[in-house]
Amino acid sequence: MGFGPIDLVALEFKGKDIGGEVIASMADLVADETIRILDLVILHKDDRGQIAVQELKELSPADLQLLEPLRAEISGMITVNDIETVSKNLKKNTTTAVMLIENLWAIRLKQDVSDGGGRLVMHERIPKDVVAEAIRDLGEYD
Repeated sequence: MGFGPIDLVALEFKGKDIGGEVIASMADLVADETIRILDLVILHKDDRGQIAVQELKELSPADLQLLEPLRAEISGMITVNDIETVSKNLKKNTTTAVMLIENLWAIRLKQDVSDGGGRLVMHERIPKDVVAEAIRDLGEYD
């Protein structure tokens, strides 16, 4: 079957909260098989800027229960370099969920295109700043 596109996503929340409402929304995407969580690591940045890293197996029972609907795997695919890169952008006194998310919808789309006699010619993620700039530019021409 192969893999769909995989994104590294970091979601930051104030304090020690992991963002229960966001997790519930993501759990819906997991249940619908729109996405799959291939790896998940939690980062805590304290008021001195120190980072503590927790893998799933190190989380409290309460946090594990909150994250359980994500059906996150422990693949070890999130690297030390990924964690260092994300850590540089975090605010103090925050908790961040760093995830590798596989876009399962893309696998189905690719199969449907293939079954329909087509082929994927290009797939490129447009960075959010480029999209935001394009939208601002469009606003100038209204």
